[in-house]
Parts: sequence; C-alpha cells; structure tokens
Amino acid sequence: MAECLSFVRRNLSQSTKIDPSSGERIDELDLPMVAVREVILNALVHRDYSIHTEAMPVQVELYSDRLEVRNPGGLYGRLTVDQLGKVQPDTRNPALATAMEVLGQTENRYSGIPTIRLAMRQAGKPEPEFTDTGSEFHVTLRIHASENASPDGTKQREAGKQSRTTKRAAALLAFCNEPRSRAEIAEMLGIGEFYASRAYINPLLDKGLLARTEPEKPRSKSQRYVRAR
Repeated sequence: MAECLSFVRRNLSQSTKIDPSSGERIDELDLPMVAVREVILNALVHRDYSIHTEAMPVQVELYSDRLEVRNPGGLYGRLTVDQLGKVQPDTRNPALATAMEVLGQTENRYSGIPTIRLAMRQAGKPEPEFTDTGSEFHVTLRIHASENASPDGTKQREAGKQSRTTKRAAALLAFCNEPRSRAEIAEMLGIGEFYASRAYINPLLDKGLLARTEPEKPRSKSQRYVRAR
C-alpha cells in the first residue's frame, strides 16, 4: 500500500497556483492523494479473494490525464454503481474491513466513496468514474474533464462498460462455435465461473444468442453452451 502510494506521488505532475489571499505560491499534485489513497485501499479491502481470482492482482495504472484502479470482483451483493456512497453496502470481506478499522487504516468502512468524491470536488477535479463489469470494479480519477463525459462521468462510464462487455461477449460467441463448458468459458475470459455465468453466459442465453446443449437439464454437470444458429 505504502509503496503504491509512493509510486503515484512520485509520478504525478504538479501544478502551481497563487493563493489569492496571501499571494503565496502553492504547488499541488494533479490529483488529491486523499482520493488516491481511498481508491487503492477500497480496491484492496473489497476485491474478490476467492480461488477464482487468485492470479488476478489489483491494477494501478497512471496516465498523463488520469489514474485507473481495477480490482477483481464486481460490486458485492445487491449494490449498484448508482447507489455507491448513498446506501450501506454489503461487505465481501468483513473480517478484513474490521481489521483495517482497528489498525486505523480506515475511519469507517462506508466512508470511502464519499471521501473520494469530496476530495476530488475540493481539488476542482472531475467526478470520479465507477464501472462495474460483474467480474471487475474499475475506478477512474481524471485530472481534467473528458470532452465526451457528462459532468458526473455517467456517459463516459457507461460507454466504457458497454464497449468492454460487448467485445468480450463477441469473443465468447466466437469461442462457442463449438460446445463449451462453463469452466472453459471462464478460463477463456480470464474470470471465475460464477462471474462468467452472471455477466456473460446468462445474458447471452436470455438474448437467444447462446444455447444450452441440454436445455431440459440446465444444471447438468455435462452441460455445454454453443452459439445459437
């Protein structure tokens, strides 16, 4: 955690402002470190630690115009992106969240999203963008407003989510030109079987783009999925 924050701090550019009341020069990082810390901490605390994501690390990527943080495992329980910071969420890793509170790493397990939003707003930065793909949770902190984003980041967030999901769905359909098991599909997508079913297999079945080889026995161990003709 400390090394990751140090990396971001070292590589963020600085901008210079003049305090209007004192006339003093103030050097500020392009992103508030309070928000950066909360995003990374949230990714570590709320990621999926199941066997399906053992080889999938939290990814922190710093670009010239933004910071992106991805963690395996979409939003947990009944929570949706629109509800983030507004309702008390279900907790995927309650023991870990409690440990962070006891160690003083977090003040309150439900305060992360409001803290991120407040820090970005106070620094005059765009609203943080949150994306849930079902298999991954993705946060973007932008240094400047994106030209094709709405003020709250909704348009950019939805466009990115739809693009990634559409590409993966197309790859899955091509893969299923031959009957494939759920395990094979999950391995091809690089995600766990549960998330593969929820985010990709079931939606494609509902749309009639994918079919079961044993439609009368949906839970059969020998069930395979094939592209609908």
